[in-house]
Amino acid sequence: MNSERAAQVKRGPLREQVGFAIQLRGHHEAGQPGSDAQASAVFRAADPSLFPATAAVADWLPVPLEEEFPFGLELVLDGLSRLRVGD
Repeated sequence: MNSERAAQVKRGPLREQVGFAIQLRGHHEAGQPGSDAQASAVFRAADPSLFPATAAVADWLPVPLEEEFPFGLELVLDGLSRLRVGD
């Protein structure tokens, strides 16, 4: 594996971890600042002309951490295993 690919492999899982840490820090009771209900309203208010992908999936956001973390981890591990097989 070359150095550039190694850096890419390192960045992906780190971003995954940082993203979950940010979410966990902001995971509060409903109605409180940073709550899932508040985040959901923000996603639904996204301008479809500026954020078409977000607007298309807004009804399913945010995903509870208990569901999102294992899914994201599986994606990262699957991607890394495919890179390894490709070496």
